Amino acid sequence: MKNRLLQQVCPKRPVLLLSVLLLAALIGLSGCSGKKGGTKNKVHGTVTINKKPVDGTLSLVGSDNKDFSTPINASDGSYLIEGLPAGTYTVVVKSMTSLSAGGPQGAGGDLPNMPKMAKGVPPPAKYAKPETSKLTYEVENGDHEKNFELDAK
Repeated sequence: MKNRLLQQVCPKRPVLLLSVLLLAALIGLSGCSGKKGGTKNKVHGTVTINKKPVDGTLSLVGSDNKDFSTPINASDGSYLIEGLPAGTYTVVVKSMTSLSAGGPQGAGGDLPNMPKMAKGVPPPAKYAKPETSKLTYEVENGDHEKNFELDAK
């Protein structure tokens, strides 16, 4: 009698309850696979040549050509890239020297009373394109430190 009364008062309650449970299960399972596109990861470290910091940008380029880029701190070579799916990436390092040299918006010191900004070493041209950079990195789930020591030649 009680079940019949409940069905008369709220006949769609079992369907609604089942829908809510199914939606909760789908939300709970999304992003837990650990496969590419699931968990987002973080990589940080330094980019150097002969232990000197590099002046430029660091990009991790996936097999799908999606590019995750960040500037390299020229004073110590440090970088941080967040939001990476797990997978294998080609490491690309481009020079910032051409962008920061000379002119009124240059690297400081060009204008009176402006402090000189830290300058790092420019990276070799072979690291500037995914096709010529032979450097790769495997991103795994979590927060990882990776220091890249570039070959000066």
